[in-house]
Amino acid sequence: MNKFRDLLYDKNDIVVALVIILVAALIIVWRIDAIIGFPQTIIAAEEDGKGQSLPTKYSATKGTEGVDDGIRTPGSAAKDDGEKDGQKPSGYSVYINYGDSVNTVAGYLVDLGFFDTKEGCIAAINDAGVAQKLQVGTHVIPRDATPEEAIKILTTSPGA
Repeated sequence: MNKFRDLLYDKNDIVVALVIILVAALIIVWRIDAIIGFPQTIIAAEEDGKGQSLPTKYSATKGTEGVDDGIRTPGSAAKDDGEKDGQKPSGYSVYINYGDSVNTVAGYLVDLGFFDTKEGCIAAINDAGVAQKLQVGTHVIPRDATPEEAIKILTTSPGA
């Protein structure tokens, strides 16, 4: 009996690990068709109009106290120039993600009304020589800022 107990204690960890691996392999083999077909399911749902577009945090918003953390759907900037609770919007909040291109940042500035076209904004950024100096983070741009001031604010560290 002692030999059996010693064998059980010595090999128990290995047996448990093998059982876990075996169960995981069986689940993958059983559901492999569903796993591989999932992207086509999403594409088909979007084509049928049944795809669910989840709201995401939009990167260019206008706030009442400088920052508005409201949920926006992609491609729609908050363009409310009216008053909210008796307060006029004091500034725009622009969040630049790591890896955002100059084209993306230009889109934010166009959405907020600082430029008429992306091309004009990109040209202004390139003329200022700051295309590689845009800082990641949330920048607050005053409502009455000029386009040049807006570009300068986006090149300074958000905490500065």
